[in-house]
Amino acid sequence: MYSSDDDESTPLISHPVRKWPIVTVEPIVLLFMFGKGVYITSFPQYIRSRIAEDYEVSGLDTTNGTCYANISSSEYIMQEQIQKQATMWTLYFTATSQFIAMFVATILGAYSDKAGRKIPLMLPPVGAALNGLNYLIVIYLHLPLWTLFFGAVLQGLGGEHTTEMATCCSYISDITTKQQRTFRMIVLEIVYSFAFGGAQLCAGYAIHIYGYQAAFWLHISVSSAAFFYAVFFVRESLKVEDTSNTSILTFDHFKQIALLFKNKRSGLRLQLVILIVVLFFQILSQTGCNGLYVLYCMDYPFCWSSVMIGYFSAARVALRGPGVLLGGKLLPRCLSDFGMIYVSSISYTSSLLLSAFAFNDIMMFMVPVVAALSSLTIPVIRSRLSRIVDSTEQGILFACLGCTGSIANFVAPVTFNAIYAVTLGFFSGFIFIVLAAIDVINMMLTGAVVYTSVMNFLDDDDDDQTQPLRSHVRKWPIVTVEPIALLFMFGMGFLAIARPQYIRSRTAEEYNTNGTCYTNNSSLEYNKENEIQKQATIWTLYLTATTQFIGMFVATILGAYSDKAGRKIPLMLPPVGAALNSLNYLIVIYLHLPIWTLFFGALLQGLGGDFTTEISACCSYIADITTKQQRTLRMVIMEVVIYLAIGAAQLCAGYVIQLYGYHAAFWLQFFVLSAAIFYAVFFVQESVEVHQNMSNTSILTFDNIKGVALLLKKERSGLRQQVVILLAIIFFQILTQNGCVGLYVLYCMDYPFRWSSVMIGYFSAAMNVLHSAVPFVASLSILALPVMRSRLSMIVEPNEQGVLFSCVGCTESIAGFLGHVTFNAIYAATLDFFSGFVFLVLAAIAVINMMLTGLTHRQDVQRIKSENLRIEDNIIN
Repeated sequence: MYSSDDDESTPLISHPVRKWPIVTVEPIVLLFMFGKGVYITSFPQYIRSRIAEDYEVSGLDTTNGTCYANISSSEYIMQEQIQKQATMWTLYFTATSQFIAMFVATILGAYSDKAGRKIPLMLPPVGAALNGLNYLIVIYLHLPLWTLFFGAVLQGLGGEHTTEMATCCSYISDITTKQQRTFRMIVLEIVYSFAFGGAQLCAGYAIHIYGYQAAFWLHISVSSAAFFYAVFFVRESLKVEDTSNTSILTFDHFKQIALLFKNKRSGLRLQLVILIVVLFFQILSQTGCNGLYVLYCMDYPFCWSSVMIGYFSAARVALRGPGVLLGGKLLPRCLSDFGMIYVSSISYTSSLLLSAFAFNDIMMFMVPVVAALSSLTIPVIRSRLSRIVDSTEQGILFACLGCTGSIANFVAPVTFNAIYAVTLGFFSGFIFIVLAAIDVINMMLTGAVVYTSVMNFLDDDDDDQTQPLRSHVRKWPIVTVEPIALLFMFGMGFLAIARPQYIRSRTAEEYNTNGTCYTNNSSLEYNKENEIQKQATIWTLYLTATTQFIGMFVATILGAYSDKAGRKIPLMLPPVGAALNSLNYLIVIYLHLPIWTLFFGALLQGLGGDFTTEISACCSYIADITTKQQRTLRMVIMEVVIYLAIGAAQLCAGYVIQLYGYHAAFWLQFFVLSAAIFYAVFFVQESVEVHQNMSNTSILTFDNIKGVALLLKKERSGLRQQVVILLAIIFFQILTQNGCVGLYVLYCMDYPFRWSSVMIGYFSAAMNVLHSAVPFVASLSILALPVMRSRLSMIVEPNEQGVLFSCVGCTESIAGFLGHVTFNAIYAATLDFFSGFVFLVLAAIAVINMMLTGLTHRQDVQRIKSENLRIEDNIIN
């Protein structure tokens, strides 16, 4: 719980006489960060141009964006050497400034609690202006680069931007209520973003038209304006009395930070520590990007000019403003603070991965769009931390945050510039993968905070956690339906790889080509290849949609039916349908029938219920025989079995197709599916106590579909809405996963990959076994479905498991159907201008899932508060 002595409707520092204006320290942030943006854009380019002069290289014109692309030429090798040297000089200057500012920010932050906020507001612009003056002296007198260290020291002694932002945050905390604080922090971040982005745009033009001296004159001017505004227009937010005994240089400032963590804070001390660590990693990652993006975009294959770098830098920072504004206004209505942090982290991680693998200008300019919500994390954490500590600790808190920011700003250039320089020779985008990995750590730490703050409402006293839902006399074996899932999904993995490749080869035969990829996009062969790719995509869409559309209804009927007649029939039918589909493919291959005859097999597979019915029946079976304590782990194990089976099948399919042809792949699929049928018939015990009289139990009845409506109608102690939301999350999860299945095969067979069947098998296996770089990043993505299935099964009653998983099966069928229909169509439509566009759409849907997950967390938090209030009322009464 937050500190109870802080009134929600009054500011922390309540001056009764004065009324605080709407605009206070925002103009200082605007002016100071505008100058900082000009500096961040200008000084790496100036250093690079000076090093190029030392090497007597005239072809590397940083203002016009020329560089060498022939990697075997001596000029290219020289260009790489210049890039490394510029990176290291940038590292030295930034590290010097940040190392000094690390201590200055700590001292000034704590000092401001006693002597007021104005002095810490004035010093950073002074240091920045003196640093700009040092650069002008070096430019005009053409002094050696090492003389720039003097300006870096002066800028560090001023406290850098970490001191300025920490003091502004302390000022905002002083004059705002808890209700106002998060939004005011977000407004501050928006001003920061617009100032920084606008400055970088202006700096590009200033360098291009007037040279580097004009950029640094602009930097000095706006920094001086920030100083004068702080002196004459900002009122002191604290009641400063006698400051004669208040010294800046005292060890007490550091001691107060230690005392900040000593207080237990009603159980929130751990949350305080973790959130500060999250803030550290966030600043570390964002600071690491600032200078690197400039150098990265000046190098091959982009070779951007100063103007282009200005455009990109402005777009990258300025687009965060609208994103943070909309996110700050809309997201709190449906997400908790932690949900907003998750959304922001997903946005930032996606932008980093896109930067790492970008190979043209369009992809790089997509980075600011993807990163639009990435700046939410810092203001949300600042606001939440200010609500955890007492009103008398705001200065100490933001001094600690300033110290954290300074350490991060010091470590970031030292670490990431060095990594960039080392990895430049083999993969220049490797540094962005490292930064993305750090953001994943951030999400894990945020999850740790969520874990410590949310109670488990499902562990009720009247619910025995040690008994299975279906308490039979028999003892259930450790292995039950897992072999069925293994065999069935192994067969489905073969189908996922073999079907699109076979269809593409047949389509290529009709065009009288061998399906070879061509790279000349103006040639007739390239246009024909593109048409083949579109046709194969459309045929794959039709066949998959047919199966999913029929399976959508079958899964619903069989799931509800299994509650009455048992689980064995729904476990057997999907392998039967899939095996008949395999036989249909074999007939088409041997008799060389038209492609449209494959629809018969698709129809039979749909009538069997497809994989959604099989997975739903397996989940129902697991829910029947497990306790709540065991269920999540057993669901996760089954999901792992599924993905290992698919991965192994897809790996084998590539070799089988290449060595023995498509008929061998479909024969293998047929025998594996037959083994699944045999196992379900003879080795699986029934988990439901089936009554002897089954005459009134029919598969084809409307009551099976009606049961789904009754499932969603029940109140469930306030958890009905959460059931609906979790089903929606499953829908979007299956939608994106199924949308990727066929697309990855076609995408990797096209230019620029041109993979063989074996290579596609390797990649598909890696995607499923880990769950190349893409599978590694997606290695934890399989956890969502089993966790949500387990959670849903713990919300509903024991006698509703079959109905529940029939609803889940219906949801998955609809999602699978729409996934193939929608994303294959999008892929075919966007193939000409950007073949990877469909994956950006899929990533956007994943963000929606994050928002829905945050909504369920917000409901949990609200129930915690309501339950605590109810308990307190009962104790009082």
